[in-house]
Amino acid sequence: MRYLLPILVAVVLLGQGCPSSSTTTPVESTPTPATPETSVATLPYQSEPAPEAPPTMPTEPLSFPGVLPTEQTDVTVRLATTKGDIVIQLLPDQGPKAASNFVSLVSKKFYDGVTFHRVEPAFVIQGGDPEGTGRGGPGYDFEDDAVLPPEKNPQIKPFPANPNFVLYTRGTVAMANRGPNTNGSQFFIMLGDQPLPPAYSVFGRVISGMEAVDAIRVGDKMTTVSVE
Repeated sequence: MRYLLPILVAVVLLGQGCPSSSTTTPVESTPTPATPETSVATLPYQSEPAPEAPPTMPTEPLSFPGVLPTEQTDVTVRLATTKGDIVIQLLPDQGPKAASNFVSLVSKKFYDGVTFHRVEPAFVIQGGDPEGTGRGGPGYDFEDDAVLPPEKNPQIKPFPANPNFVLYTRGTVAMANRGPNTNGSQFFIMLGDQPLPPAYSVFGRVISGMEAVDAIRVGDKMTTVSVE
């Protein structure tokens, strides 16, 4: 297992998270000496858009919908992909803002045809950028949800080796970001239990189709995404 160093964000992975050989990270906490060093290319974050090529804006500008009623967000969402279907149970009690945003974008067919632009073996797959570069988004940011402590969130576990981290468990779905309160449309799915700073809004878990998650490679598409 690779462990992740929280260090300052600043940078250029293939956008909100594709692998790169030289990056910095969005986390500002200081690691303890006991924490093993790990490539910073493994944090699920977004990089800043390139100044010369700003993200493409939608034809009709989108906006954060606010926190929707629970009956609209306590749902399952099916991602039909080129590697099979992935069914996600949304968790509005864990991430009300992120779940609401996801449902809103799904209802607008925002994710249909969008690729997974980043894959880190045994760590995450990441998608949701309409440009496919890792720099794109819906044209707005929204605030983080509080990451609940392990005793209140079944998707994370304690990480005794470093109290600044928690274990995000296999199948967890959370928002990628480029720092505090910079969530947009990009999300990641955990391929294994991995320690991360509690800086990513958890809003769902895979309940069916982890074999498809495991099979995803860079460039595979979400052909259709729909609320069930």
